[in-house]
Amino acid sequence: AGQSVLEADTRISATGQFASTSRARLYYQIPSARRIVSIGFENETTSPESSTQTGEFTPGRLERFDLAAGESFSQNYSARVDISAGGFTFSSTSQTQSTTSFDGIESVTVPAGTVQACRFTENESTDGEQFRIVTWVGVGNGLLIRQTESEENTVSELVSGSVNGADI
Repeated sequence: AGQSVLEADTRISATGQFASTSRARLYYQIPSARRIVSIGFENETTSPESSTQTGEFTPGRLERFDLAAGESFSQNYSARVDISAGGFTFSSTSQTQSTTSFDGIESVTVPAGTVQACRFTENESTDGEQFRIVTWVGVGNGLLIRQTESEENTVSELVSGSVNGADI
């Protein structure tokens, strides 16, 4: 979208109700130390069905790594998402209000290995629907290591990844 961004390239395996294998490219900016603004993403799912998803956040979706354990912050943003699957294309825009809490740092084991990760709990309302998402983000690289979505009973875990071409 004409913005200067960093790219993170990951391969993800999700289990549970919506099991899948995918490759995600995440586009973000770093406005200050310990803050990341997600601008958009591209996701290619290869199983169980082939599909692509692209999206953009307005304003960018803020992730804060400058919180002490137990602190939280709130934000509002819109997300435009385009999905192509089975020869069909679908576009949507949603409005999200979220509160994210930093729970602390812990060791997490996923297919990519055992890493130190920041644990965040996010309670969000998207177009009036409530969600609770727990996310582990890699210390020092900012990659999604593990994510659970209790409403969908889904777990996503990092299989392999790189930041600007360097493997983690």
